[in-house]
Amino acid sequence: RERENKIAAKEIQLQEEQEEHVRTQTGLDAHVEQVKSLRTDNANLNDKIVLLEAQLDAARSQALHYEAKLTVTSDYEQIKNSLISMESERKQLLESMDKERRLSNRVRDSYRT
Repeated sequence: RERENKIAAKEIQLQEEQEEHVRTQTGLDAHVEQVKSLRTDNANLNDKIVLLEAQLDAARSQALHYEAKLTVTSDYEQIKNSLISMESERKQLLESMDKERRLSNRVRDSYRT
């Protein structure tokens, strides 16, 4: 009878350990998916930054061209405002990337603990 009770207690303990393992694995799987998603978001942000930097270079070149030829005109002001807007968007994207990178690092660090 005592042996049966020990066996039953051991079976319960093993079942609880298995359930804990499943919960842990499910949590890890969710973290892995989150990291994959963050990496994809980061890659997309990098692509957008490259595009914006190319647009920014073109806008700078165009602004320099107009600046050399024109005094303050509405065309020059529009280009300048566009350049300011692009630089602001680029800065926001870099900040967003930095936040994504920090979050990704936190998720990665949570695996280590």
